[in-house]
Amino acid sequence: MSVLSVDWQAGAEPPFEQAVSNARVVALEILSLLKTLKAYGLTEEQRIYIIGHGLGAHIAGYVGHMHAVHKITGLDPTGAYFEHMPPVVRLDPSDAQFVEVLHTDAFSGRSQGTQTSMGHVDFFLNGAKQQTNCNDTSPFSSFTKLDRNSLKEGDILPACSHKRSFKYFIESARNKNCEYIGFECYSYKDFEEVIEF
Repeated sequence: MSVLSVDWQAGAEPPFEQAVSNARVVALEILSLLKTLKAYGLTEEQRIYIIGHGLGAHIAGYVGHMHAVHKITGLDPTGAYFEHMPPVVRLDPSDAQFVEVLHTDAFSGRSQGTQTSMGHVDFFLNGAKQQTNCNDTSPFSSFTKLDRNSLKEGDILPACSHKRSFKYFIESARNKNCEYIGFECYSYKDFEEVIEF
């Protein structure tokens, strides 16, 4: 198994609209790398599995749309500018043989995630509402309005629930004794009818 990590932190910084535009460029760079690897022996039989967080989930979708990908895990895909968009613009089940999505931050207008299903299987952890021990209600402007000047040293960005997606993913892979419990439902309303609170 080979693992590659794409660090596009500089391209993911505010303003948000620029980061959204940069996501396509990052996908093209990954495709260029895959093309180079193919020249050195990467075959279609070798499974490519992409994990992407936030905008990275959509980057994984762009790559999968243009190259054969076995599996994509989208960790709380970004909602702003992607929610309710056509599949070619966002992560979608057609982007890989299997697409799973973990939603953790889609509870308010300031949330970074989405309630839109984007995979073959979508997990709405804790209803994709504010995650335990996250204080996402502190005053801040919408993350789409942040710019480089608003990011001061020591400030905590409003993203606790959003970041929980990759923390839960890592925990599920690392801890085999702790099982996450899920219920198959077609809507949150159906879920509420199955579970008595």
